[in-house]
Amino acid sequence: PEPVDSATEGRNKGNGAQERPLQRGNPMEYLIINHSVEVEGPAPGSPEFGEMMGHWMAYNQMLIDNGHWIGGASLTPSSAATSVAKSGDSLKVTDGPFAETKEQIGGYYLVDAPDIDTIIELCRILPTIVHDLLYIQLMEGQL
Repeated sequence: PEPVDSATEGRNKGNGAQERPLQRGNPMEYLIINHSVEVEGPAPGSPEFGEMMGHWMAYNQMLIDNGHWIGGASLTPSSAATSVAKSGDSLKVTDGPFAETKEQIGGYYLVDAPDIDTIIELCRILPTIVHDLLYIQLMEGQL
């Protein structure tokens, strides 16, 4: 991926990620949720899996190198999820996803960026699997 400029000048946290300096005028924090169709991917350890993950790792490294990275993760398949429905003090716990659907949340990124236009550009170059929908939300207290 091509780098996206950031106004962030952070300090290294020891894991390669940049920590924002604590001062006024910092970029805002955004959550990018990757909502996609759940598909069978290549088997871990296969050359195809390595190639697929290489695209994601290059994207992650670009975020780190340009001061956008705060955090992120991929999620296990929805079949491994647990749904908890709360009604008053009572809980109903169910194995599996909340709804029967092919689309699931595949992962998320928490990133710094000076504005929504930068976030949209970061989404443009994010690797996709199958018809991903990327949901962007500004973190509370950032306005």
